[in-house]
Amino acid sequence: LHVPATARRFAQEFLARAGVGPDERILAINPATTWASKNWPPEYYAEVIAAVHPKLRVLLCGGPDDRRLGRFIVEQAGVPVVNAIGATSLLELAALLERCSALICGDTGPLHMAVALGTPTVSIFGPTDPRRHGPLNGRHIVLQSQGNCRNCYKYHCRHPAESCMRAVTPAAVLQALDELLAGR
Repeated sequence: LHVPATARRFAQEFLARAGVGPDERILAINPATTWASKNWPPEYYAEVIAAVHPKLRVLLCGGPDDRRLGRFIVEQAGVPVVNAIGATSLLELAALLERCSALICGDTGPLHMAVALGTPTVSIFGPTDPRRHGPLNGRHIVLQSQGNCRNCYKYHCRHPAESCMRAVTPAAVLQALDELLAGR
């Protein structure tokens, strides 16, 4: 993935306007995917954000349709967040991800962008098989429920109250993030 200089300038200026210093560690979070069943609960993202603050600056990213979700997560987290949802092109997002210490997300395009850029990831899989769609090399941790319904490839979950995505806890994601950032 080639990130042009114009996108890198955008990322640098965007982060500077948000008050992020050049040496601060940033955790990117992309909370939405194109399938409802692949989305980790927004309250779980908020819990992770609250737990990592103030050790890491958090950058929320996503497309314009994800703005309402982003506002909910920011409100629930109750800590300062740099919200880039709907504010970037794909190459500008790539430049922001390139600057991040890690990305947390589901099975979505930004996951694969981060992998291509060498940015470590913690990804949460449910209805899709990470052996087929996940990061297969490098510093990436894939979390997936061991429930019977995983890898169902259903756009909408038939068990929303007990979905495979809900089975992956914020504590598990935080532990994976700690291991990733510690280089284990």
